[in-house]
Amino acid sequence: MTIKKALLRGFLGVPIGVFIMTLVGLVISLTLGKLTTISPAHLGTASNLTVYTIQFALSCLMGFAFAISSAYFEIESWSIAKQTLLHFITISIVYFPTAIYLGWVEFKLLQIIVFVGIFFLIYVTIWLTQYVILKKKINILNDGLKKR
Repeated sequence: MTIKKALLRGFLGVPIGVFIMTLVGLVISLTLGKLTTISPAHLGTASNLTVYTIQFALSCLMGFAFAISSAYFEIESWSIAKQTLLHFITISIVYFPTAIYLGWVEFKLLQIIVFVGIFFLIYVTIWLTQYVILKKKINILNDGLKKR
């Protein structure tokens, strides 16, 4: 994959990141019965427009980072371990500071450890699911080629 294609993928991830963050914010707001953008503890004296702009910018950044880092899995000269490790590191560099800044997790050691643990378990679960699905597809393709 070329850098141009990877960047294009990253920019295509921006609206996806905005959509997901908006959807999550909407669900939280509907649950609380009032508009909530960033965690109420982080609203402070900032205007709603400022808070919404920050949330929008961070959702763009997260969408970009998640999308562009998926290109790692298309670099065939890298091992699956290297692809996965670099993908995990890339999204962690963006996701963890964003989560702390937006108040999804308090900046306390225990809360951060729990948050990282949950994030890691979700990441591993998704990775293993994708791996099993792709492995089955490869086996089906290989069986089809053997029958020819």
